[in-house]
Amino acid sequence: MPVSGFSGIGDRLTTALVAGDFDLYCEVIDLPLTIVPMGESPYILSDETALRRDFLLYHSVQKRHGVTNIFREACSLTPHFDWTLGGTGPRQDFLKH
Repeated sequence: MPVSGFSGIGDRLTTALVAGDFDLYCEVIDLPLTIVPMGESPYILSDETALRRDFLLYHSVQKRHGVTNIFREACSLTPHFDWTLGGTGPRQDFLKH
């Protein structure tokens, strides 16, 4: 998938996270999911309960800070043997109105 193909996925992730729509989030995310926060240790979300807990935490922090949009910049996408994607990007920008 070219990097440009990620924008549709990113848009759906943004909609789900900003609106708090866990069902839409689940349409985009496959488990298990490895999260690699910048400067921190990776962690794995292996089931729907863990995914929901992580989603609700992320959504609540955004809501508390008035985030209304997220801009992602994907630098590269790497297809893995199991048909998943790995990606790198320099940042995510959060927009508040």
